This record gives sequence, C-alpha cells and structure tokens, in this order.
Amino acid sequence: MRAHLHRAALIVVLAAGASRSAAGAPPLLDVDLPPDYDEESEQKSDFWDRALEPARQKYDDLVEKAVQQIKQMDKSARDLGVAYLRDAVKLAPELPLAHFWLGRAEGQNGNYAACAQEIGRALDADPTFVAPQWPETPDAEWGGRFELALCRAQAGDFEAAVDGLRRILAGGAGSAEPAKLALVHWRLGESYMALGRLDEALAALQQASRLDAWNVNISFALAIAFDRDEDPTSSRDAMSRALEREPRVSSGSLYAAGRAWIPPEDQSYTLGLAYLASGEAPRALYYLRRYIATTGEGMWTARARGHLETAQAGAIAGRDLTVRGSGSIDEAKSTAAIGKLDGELQACVAKIPDLLLSVSVTRVVPGGEQKADTARLPGVRALIIEQGNLKGDVLKSATACVETAAGKIALPKPTGPAGAYVTATFSVISR
Repeated sequence: MRAHLHRAALIVVLAAGASRSAAGAPPLLDVDLPPDYDEESEQKSDFWDRALEPARQKYDDLVEKAVQQIKQMDKSARDLGVAYLRDAVKLAPELPLAHFWLGRAEGQNGNYAACAQEIGRALDADPTFVAPQWPETPDAEWGGRFELALCRAQAGDFEAAVDGLRRILAGGAGSAEPAKLALVHWRLGESYMALGRLDEALAALQQASRLDAWNVNISFALAIAFDRDEDPTSSRDAMSRALEREPRVSSGSLYAAGRAWIPPEDQSYTLGLAYLASGEAPRALYYLRRYIATTGEGMWTARARGHLETAQAGAIAGRDLTVRGSGSIDEAKSTAAIGKLDGELQACVAKIPDLLLSVSVTRVVPGGEQKADTARLPGVRALIIEQGNLKGDVLKSATACVETAAGKIALPKPTGPAGAYVTATFSVISR
C-alpha cells in the first residue's frame, strides 16, 4: 500500500514540475521522498496472494467435501473424508481447519491419540480458533479445547484431560450458559473417576447435575460414581432419575451414535447397571461380561463381578417375560412354563457366553379366520440381540437349538375372541 502511495506522490510532484516548466518557472529539483522500506515485502506478498489463491480454494473445497462425508456417520464415507483432509493438510499444514476435522474423524474411528494430536495441532496453529458446531461440543470459544480434553481422556491420558478441563473452568467459562458449563463438569467428573479419585469425581458430577438437572447422561454418570463409591442408595436414586426420563435403555442416550465415553469401556459398565435396574437381567449379564473381559483386573472389576452375580441369578429364562397381542394370557403361569425349559435352553447356549437371544412364542385363540400375518400365526422365533463376533455356523446352530427347545414350552391357552393372538417374548443367555 505504501508503495502505491509513493508512486502517486511522485506522479503529483512530476506533474507539478511539468506545469512550472510550461509557465517558465524553474522546475522542482531534488525531490526527497521518504524511503519505502517494506516495498519489496509488499510486492512479494501480493505475488504470493495471487499465487496461493488457487491452492487455498482447493484447500477449502477439500475440507468441505470431507465434512460432508464425515457427517454421514458411516465408516466408509468417513475414511474418504479422512483422505480429503490429509490432502488438505499437505496443501496448507499451517491452517487449522483440516487438522481439526481430521481429529474429529480419527476420534470417530476410535483413534483417540490421533484425535488429540490433530486437534492439538489445529489449536497450536491458531489459539483463537473456534470449533465448528458438533454434537456434544459446547458452542463456545473454548469448544475446541473441550474436544481436545475429550480426545485425551478417551486416549487414556486422564491427567491431561483433567488439566485441560480445569483450565477451561478457570479461564472464564464460568460465564457460559449453565447447560454448557455442566458439560465441562460432567466430563471432568468422568476423568477424575477414571483416575480413581472418587471424591473429586462426585463433586464435579454433582455440580454438573445442579447446573443441568435434566441431562440424563449426568444422572447415569452419577449412578456409576456412587456405585463405585459403595453408596448403593445414592446410586439407585441417580439411576432411577435417569430411567424416569429414558425408561427404554436400548433406544436411549447410552447408545447414541458419536457419544464419547470416558473411558470407552465404561459404556458396558453403565449399560450393565442400567439394564439391571430396569429389570433386564439377561442384557445386564451380557454387558457386564463384556466389561470384565475388556478391563481384566481393573479398579472396578470386583464391583462389576458383584453385579454380574445378581444378573446371573435374574437371567433364568422367562424372568424378563413381556406379552403383547390382541388376546391375553396368564403371565405368571407363562413364566413358570418357560422356566421349566430353562435347562434345555441353557444347553443350547452353554458354550457361547457372547450370545444374547430374544425368543418369541406365539399362540392363537382357536376359531375364526387366520390372517396371513406371521406375527399372528402359532410358532417360535429366536432373534439375535447381541453377539460377540461369532461365526455364522455357530449362530445358526444355537438359534435352531433354542427354537426347538422353545417349541416345547407349554404356555397356558390364550383367551380372547377367536383368532386373537398372544406373543410371549423372553431372553436366553448362557449363565
């Protein structure tokens, strides 16, 4: 800019000199303009701006395409997005946006250390960088640092996560909306719990609950913290609050896509306790087994084993019976009838602890016209609810065996108008 001004000034002076000469006056001589020290750098800057503009446009295009893929929440699409982002980083490694989205994508893929590394690079490149909106991320100037702390916690670096979250709270986040601030205290509490610092974990989680009493995830986390602190009464109270808002565990927030868990294996522990509290002992058994298999002899393994024994006792076939249909049936007698076949059902799955089946037995009131709806026809069907990477032939053999055994269950006769049907559903899992 200064170079342009110097040239304009010189033109004005020369024009004035020419006018004086034409009028017979002596010309202006020895024009002394101040030196333009940054003229060379400005010329270089103009050159690079023009030269880099196509590269920047390509960078922006790559990031935009990557974001579209990542938001599909599909792994193959996300992998394509990661490839776009890596190309963008090669074009302009000094820019933060591609690094940040790359961190998010790596986190979705379970590569939490890479997530922390890339988000850290983005914030190093621009400490004032404001993270684009994303589920679970507070829409605030410190949202990027919050995500960095989450990735560090998921990667097992709990001390760094605690430090990052405490810095957010100390750096002015206290003026944020209560619900946003609650997210920081929630994740701080989970990070403290992962370190075994239960007093600090409970203090943080209780503060989170005070700030956002309707956040069901905070209630679940409090239930787990109280349980590990061997305070079963407070744990049940917190779990009851959570289940009042989400009575169907299988379709609630504990299964939400993209939900971050600190540490990741605590999802199984939380699901185990939630299903146990909601009366679904077979599912509780499945997830508590998964937790113990993943963590081995950890801080909370003994607590998990105690809950697992309770789940085993409640996982007898028929104990979680549900009945639906246009007719009715004596549920107590149905439970007893299913229980009589428990031993034979157990024999089908005894060597397959990583399998959870849902079995449906349908009976129809005699008379009337039967409709061509398989749900209303007499029969037995076993569906796989959960399975731990079992081979197809193992699954086929187990389900066929369970269906044969369930076909022998002497359910009481259903009542209702002719043609009405009743379907009794229960779970089968190895105990």
